[in-house]
Amino acid sequence: MSSLDPYFLFMSGVQALRRRAEAYTWGIGGALGIAADPYPHQISTVRRILADTRIRHLVADEVGLGKTVQALMVINALRVQNPLHKTVVVAPERLLGQWQSEAWTRGHVKAAVVGSQEIERGETPAILLVRPRDIQDNSEILDPDGRHLIVVDEPQSMPLEVVERIAQYCSGLRTTTAGRFRQVLVLSATPRLGDARWRDLIFEMIEPELKGIANQSDKSILDLLTAREAAAVERIAELSGEEKASAGRLAFECSAMTRRISRQSRKAWGKYLPVRDIRTVLFEPTQAEVERIGEADSILAQFPNRHDQAMAPWIQVKAMARSRRSVRAALDQLTSQVDNKMLAKIRQAATDDPADSRFEALLDVLSSEWSSRPDEKFIIVAGDALTIDMLGAALPRYLEELRNEGAIATLKRPPSATEETAIDIQQMYAAVTPFIEGQARVLILGDWVQAGLNLHHAARNIIFYSLPWDPIAIDQLIGRIDRLRKGGLQNETDESSFGRIKIWRLIMQGSMEERVTKAFDAIRLFDRPMPQLSEDDTQEITSAIEAAARDKLIASAIAGLEELSLTWEGQGLPSALSDFDRTSPDHTIAIANHLANIRPIEPTMCAVREGKTNTVIAERSNEAFLRILDKGNIYSISSRQDRTNPKVQFKTLWYTRGNVGFPVPLSDVGTDNWNSDHAVFLTRREHMSAPPKTKVVTDEGEEHGRLLRFFDHGESLHDDILDGLKRLCDQNFDGSNQSHELTVLISPDHPLAQHQMKSILLSVGYVETANSTETDLIPRALHKLASDNTTQAQSIRLQADIREFTDGLQADDRWLSSLLPPQLYLYASILEKSVWTPLPPDLAAACFKPLGEDGKFRPAPKPLSKGRALVASSSVERCKSSHEITIKSRLSTDGKQLSTALAMELSERLSIIASEAETTIELRSAQHEARKSDVVGDFQREMLRGQLAGLEKRIEMADLVRRLRRQALSKGMDNALNGRPISVWHLSLRLICPS
Repeated sequence: MSSLDPYFLFMSGVQALRRRAEAYTWGIGGALGIAADPYPHQISTVRRILADTRIRHLVADEVGLGKTVQALMVINALRVQNPLHKTVVVAPERLLGQWQSEAWTRGHVKAAVVGSQEIERGETPAILLVRPRDIQDNSEILDPDGRHLIVVDEPQSMPLEVVERIAQYCSGLRTTTAGRFRQVLVLSATPRLGDARWRDLIFEMIEPELKGIANQSDKSILDLLTAREAAAVERIAELSGEEKASAGRLAFECSAMTRRISRQSRKAWGKYLPVRDIRTVLFEPTQAEVERIGEADSILAQFPNRHDQAMAPWIQVKAMARSRRSVRAALDQLTSQVDNKMLAKIRQAATDDPADSRFEALLDVLSSEWSSRPDEKFIIVAGDALTIDMLGAALPRYLEELRNEGAIATLKRPPSATEETAIDIQQMYAAVTPFIEGQARVLILGDWVQAGLNLHHAARNIIFYSLPWDPIAIDQLIGRIDRLRKGGLQNETDESSFGRIKIWRLIMQGSMEERVTKAFDAIRLFDRPMPQLSEDDTQEITSAIEAAARDKLIASAIAGLEELSLTWEGQGLPSALSDFDRTSPDHTIAIANHLANIRPIEPTMCAVREGKTNTVIAERSNEAFLRILDKGNIYSISSRQDRTNPKVQFKTLWYTRGNVGFPVPLSDVGTDNWNSDHAVFLTRREHMSAPPKTKVVTDEGEEHGRLLRFFDHGESLHDDILDGLKRLCDQNFDGSNQSHELTVLISPDHPLAQHQMKSILLSVGYVETANSTETDLIPRALHKLASDNTTQAQSIRLQADIREFTDGLQADDRWLSSLLPPQLYLYASILEKSVWTPLPPDLAAACFKPLGEDGKFRPAPKPLSKGRALVASSSVERCKSSHEITIKSRLSTDGKQLSTALAMELSERLSIIASEAETTIELRSAQHEARKSDVVGDFQREMLRGQLAGLEKRIEMADLVRRLRRQALSKGMDNALNGRPISVWHLSLRLICPS
């Protein structure tokens, strides 16, 4: 410590403890350290997932409510708990570019795509991005060995056979691999739980044991879940009052079919989202188009028994309402199925009258909007590649705004995927980047582009040039701009913050699409996002669309659709135990308010706290922390601006001169020189660009720029500094090797100026419940069971079960941390006439704020010496002992108060663990009985005996795990309630004012 000022080191260390405490109080174990404003519904869902007995959840929030951000929050918390945590993300190709960008800009993680250089070099990134095609080509890419969590984003957009393979690796029920992913997150606004096939796959991922039991008993998963709920309802029916409430909560956690499904709606959180402004442009067709409409009706009438709208003639009939290129292609495809005279008549009419009323309607919208709002940008849904090409070529001829090179961006479905995943993603990202980053005024895309493409930063207008006939497609397309936006948490509703979005529908009078639109309006498709649809609802809507297209949608059917839509309010998968679901909007708001009302942890330094969120207060205090590091020459920190865009400002950090690599070596910061190795970062979410900027240029000559970090929990720079400062202070301020008194110069207006020239002893005590369950101490009994008298295959499977046990201990540790957050105790005593007198809490806290209450220099206290023995060491030791006794007394008192309050919580948790273990044992027993009854030949008999022995071992393992995990949790709770400070530091100082 010879080169460091002990005063600023001590103060920096205390700030590091304060940061750690924030992470586990309102920060949900570090989850809120990602660079995004945390909305109430996100806080509730993430807190629920992280505190559950295991992570196997479906986040089915409506479009635009930030499912990706919630996943990044969960990943961040898991990485804070275990820096070696690894995640696999499987998502449609178009989403992986977004995942790669947001993993870094928001989640502090460099995500690598299968096929990228990082993977080729054999690196194991914290997040591996996988496309569906990769799984089709090589399903072993999903090998769960060495990876903990799999995130399945928008599975309904993937081929069914790919989702089946994913489900296998999530459940371990059908795959030949020994293990499975221990943690599973499925993200989907439309998970198709009303469709039996998709419901089976989703529940195989999030409830694998129950799905396995259903399979063994030849039941559907829905029937099994319904029966379990009915039994639970019957058990609690006779109870009342608090007894019923407690039993109901437990029943929900153990037996509800929705216990691991989160479904938040825009209805509950609409104040944070834009307002939809729907504008219908009903235009008259030309005479040739009128004839084409009639012929299209005739073509459709020739196929009265064709109901699949993904096949001919539906595809061709829909294309006939688009561009003339699409019409010609559609006619060519119908040549072998429709009378050629009819097709020739349509071709001739299009040649004789080349006018295009739809295109003219589009020109009217664009020119009118740009005349009053010249900076507006538009997304145009064109339907197919031919129409995209036509619009890209024709629009610049008529609109001056689109004549500049790069003014139009297009996104078409790739004709075929390349062998290189990374190349595919780069190409797709490159297609939309010109629109997102500014130079393109229009983005033209097909109706296949649905979930995951976030365009709300770039535009607030979407024009349906060609209306898809699929309500889910329309819902997802609108969701590209109807999303949570920057500043939405403050409920900014002015138009400059995208408070209003415009949805344009170009509808040709008398056409099929006009009739189909009436069906859509009956279910209020454009007014709100779609809910999860049941099979019956889906069939009713599909039938209505077909009837409308055939001009057979009668008034009673429209009334039926309107009535159907009224039943969707708040609809999810129905649960008989929904009364005990703690994810209701009221409960969600209560959780968010509870966390928001947690007082900032002292010694926080933030100007004007009133009306500020905890996130903002933490950001301001974090900046003060950085100023202390710089003032104390612990690190060199400065402010810069981007050479390519001076509006983008950020901070830089490197080691101080003469202390390269010290006092704490930073894993991601080189030690050669400032120019090549300094880190750049932001500290405020409000300073993030929209969309977030990945790189900045600090100096001339930086060809590719420098990765821009966000300095918060989960970011390596931030966490290295916190951990390193704590280690240094543990070594230097534990009271065993520091007895000298520092002299510190303060300004006359300092709150402690009245006590100048007096000896002061500062003491800090810190305790946190993280790791109370001793997750590294796996009992010998488990290893013994996995190794004694087992084959290699049996041992591998049992070792996988042990890994799940360890993961369960970590889940229990997260739960404990959510109930018993860290405590940071600050004490200061002044020596007056040989008597140590404790300072009141407000003055004691001021002793730990070298920059003052507002985080500013006024001027800052200035250390004048490294210490002299001005007070007898025996006197100082007595005060240290007094402070330590006070800290221990506070811990004991707090523990006793919490013990009674948490007894019920612990009891419920232990019951849930027991219930889940019993389900596992039930599955293994059913598998054993089924396998035992198999009739096999002589040459297979030995293999059957081995399989039966393996299942018997796994049943024994499940029973042992149940007992050991319950014991570990009970002991962990006891440790947390009766623990001792992880750190106790002391500093002696004397304050003086200038004469």
